[in-house]
Amino acid sequence: MHEVVVTKSTRNAIEAAKKENRSLWRVSSTLFSNVASDAVMKPLGHFAKSPLAVNYPAMYAGEYFEKELSLINLKGMDGA
Repeated sequence: MHEVVVTKSTRNAIEAAKKENRSLWRVSSTLFSNVASDAVMKPLGHFAKSPLAVNYPAMYAGEYFEKELSLINLKGMDGA
C-alpha cells in the first residue's frame, strides 16, 4: 500500500512545465515494508495528547493490514 500526495507546489510545477512544453513524466523510488503483525500501533508523544487521538485507537499492525486489504477487496472471502 502506498499513498501519493500532491501539494500546491506540485500543481504549480505541473502548470509551469505545461507552459514550457516540458515533459510531465516523473521518476519515483518506492519502498514497501511491513511491521510485525503483533506490534501495537497508536498515537505517540504529543500526538497521543491531541483531541483527535480518540480517532486512532490502539490496534495491532496485523489487524490494520487486514482492514486495509478488505477495504480494497484484496482480503480472501474466507477471512484468510
